[in-house]
Amino acid sequence: MQEIRAAIAEKIKADPKWRPSPALSYKLERKESRLKLVAAYEAKQWHKVIEVAAGDPKIMTCAVCYIGDQFFSFAFFAPQFLIH
Repeated sequence: MQEIRAAIAEKIKADPKWRPSPALSYKLERKESRLKLVAAYEAKQWHKVIEVAAGDPKIMTCAVCYIGDQFFSFAFFAPQFLIH
């Protein structure tokens, strides 16, 4: 992603009037958010997962899947911790 952002910065430097299309900007933002979300998920930083999802509501479907996955894994093993 850094290479893409650097290429965009170079293009703007060469042509100050040029801007990436809204579609390209949208796709880059979603990709960066997803990368942050997956990194937080893999690090089991659940608060960060929620923080990233809240910061970019358009990835909420992806975030819900990750949060649901964590809930399911907890719920699957939780019965052994229940006190009857």
